[in-house]
Amino acid sequence: MYFSDVVAEVKNGSWVLNEKSPLVYQIIKPKVTIQFFPEKTKMLIGENEYDVALTDFSKITFTDREEKKESGEIEIKSTLEFDNQEQFELIENKMTPYKELFGKLAELFVSDDITPKNQVEKLIDEYAIDEDSAYNPDVYKILLVYKNRMGNAVNNGFLHEGSKILSFLEDDSGKITENLGQTVKKGLGGALAGGLSGLVGFGLGIAKAGASRIASNLVNDVTESKSIMILTNKNVILAKSDEINEYDFEDASDIFQVRQDQTLAGVVDVYDDCENKILDNIAQTKWNSFKTQLRKIKKDTEQIGFSGGENFDSKEEADDEFAEAEKKITKLKKLLDNGLISQEDFNAKKAEILSAL
Repeated sequence: MYFSDVVAEVKNGSWVLNEKSPLVYQIIKPKVTIQFFPEKTKMLIGENEYDVALTDFSKITFTDREEKKESGEIEIKSTLEFDNQEQFELIENKMTPYKELFGKLAELFVSDDITPKNQVEKLIDEYAIDEDSAYNPDVYKILLVYKNRMGNAVNNGFLHEGSKILSFLEDDSGKITENLGQTVKKGLGGALAGGLSGLVGFGLGIAKAGASRIASNLVNDVTESKSIMILTNKNVILAKSDEINEYDFEDASDIFQVRQDQTLAGVVDVYDDCENKILDNIAQTKWNSFKTQLRKIKKDTEQIGFSGGENFDSKEEADDEFAEAEKKITKLKKLLDNGLISQEDFNAKKAEILSAL
């Protein structure tokens, strides 16, 4: 059992994985917070904090009792008990989500060997990821959450032997809270010029943008529906729920471009060179980091190739407009073969390239 399966089955948590936090996964409910660290697990119940073994979830029990109200009606109350202590009491129907949560965790975590650290180490061995990345938060997430698609990438030959994951982008990874302030600042000038009605309209627009983004994040299943773009030291991999495609560094640099998201500042959408949206709602800072690493490894790769004399002829050919046109059409053909563009898109773009000669 992997943490990705926990996300899919429990569906009551949120990923809080980032460079500033040692947390791998966190489940948050109003009265309970469960924090998974690489080598330990903590549980916060009210003001009490416990270091728990994963098998301790099976030790959480619930006691129900009947209580007579002043009206004479019988009300059933339920108490959550752990560590030989009563933790909190709720009306039975309000306790139901907690019973389901801990029942599921007890079912999933039947062994203390399922720590994130152990799982990542096994996945690193399986996928030949460079061990230096073992505790990089991005690598944690991509291995644990997207293990099925990583397995497909290996089986299809896209994740090459000895690959090292350097960075990745994920659909809907732009944070709402970090961007609403920028959005307000960006649009306030025009709203002020429109008077009171402009301000009201702008406020409704912000609310709508935030609500649509929140709704989108709630609807998407984190383990299946989101697209991801992975940068390794050997290639760029675009993994969607139903397909995986591979690009070399030069193709990825030329093909993938971004545009400012229409609803929130600080968020961009990624497109290919045929105007197809590839990734939606990417934090601008994440894209900048991804692009910077892509440029660096592309430059390093080109320098290695040129020092061996392998790229000298191709460099001269790049100055020839016919060779350049052939190169662009070859890239388009690859997109067509991979099903990323239609035959009509291919024909139109090809005609445009040839007409420029």
